[in-house]
Amino acid sequence: MTFKEILSRVRMVHPDAGETYVKALVNDALLDLRKYKVVRRRMKIDTVEDQRWYNIGDRNSDLQIDKIYSVSYKDSDGSYRYIPRVTNYYNIVNVDEK
Repeated sequence: MTFKEILSRVRMVHPDAGETYVKALVNDALLDLRKYKVVRRRMKIDTVEDQRWYNIGDRNSDLQIDKIYSVSYKDSDGSYRYIPRVTNYYNIVNVDEK
């Protein structure tokens, strides 16, 4: 995305925004984004029968999980199966809860 595209998008919302002002905002945002480091890791957690919730994260450090990209489990055949992402979790019925 070029600066001219960003400028045109900003001017859709703020038609009186000056080019110098928008350029300063974009430069500040780019400098701010450089402060953060993206870390991707793979984790394995042993599952426990009839346990529904698990703590995710590193207990020995300040690692915080922001996003989980995929979850898979090891079935009885020893192969890993992906669990599809749940997007409409309000419609899930908890049949095992009483």
